[in-house]
Amino acid sequence: MAFHCGGGHHPVDLLFPCFCFAAVVLSRPPLFFLTRRFFMRVSPVLHEALRRRHPTINLPTTATAPGQPFFARVLSVQDGDGFTVRQGRHLQQIRLYGIDAPEHGQPGSHNSWVFLQSLLWSESIYCVPLGRCPYGRLICDCYGGSRFSVSLLMTWRGHAWHYRRFAPSDTALRDAERLARLNSSGLWRAHNPVPPWIWRALVKSGRSFSHG
Repeated sequence: MAFHCGGGHHPVDLLFPCFCFAAVVLSRPPLFFLTRRFFMRVSPVLHEALRRRHPTINLPTTATAPGQPFFARVLSVQDGDGFTVRQGRHLQQIRLYGIDAPEHGQPGSHNSWVFLQSLLWSESIYCVPLGRCPYGRLICDCYGGSRFSVSLLMTWRGHAWHYRRFAPSDTALRDAERLARLNSSGLWRAHNPVPPWIWRALVKSGRSFSHG
């Protein structure tokens, strides 16, 4: 069967491409179309957030976290949501806003730590203080040299959960986690990964958790 460039096609000439298209469609699982529609709805929102989310220096700081937003150099990364910076002559421990990364010993913790290091190493970051966590760390919305939100990138790449308890209205983080789940990115490659807050509760209670 010959195909032409230009001019009209005989109806029979269209059967082969139609057959190929039908074969591809029928080979997809039933959820393919739902997933793709959901992806197309979420992806532009997240893309816009990644491109336009800028450091918001007018965010309120609490009495427990005085001071203005600041630039700092990262000295060390402790885990997937915490690191130490040098702020002037002082060292400051930072807890990333709005996310919760796997704990040490939890599946995915090493990859989360490595990815955060790749975002922060040798970067001068911009931190917006929002409060302090119970362990005294400064909670900050931080931005790397690319001006992208570190918390958003960690969630989008599947290395942290959106911490809804402390950032319930952050729709960008919500959509980033949804997209990571759809793409089976990072920790979402595993079946039903355990959120860190549940992991911590199990460890605190002395109970064990089965990985099976």
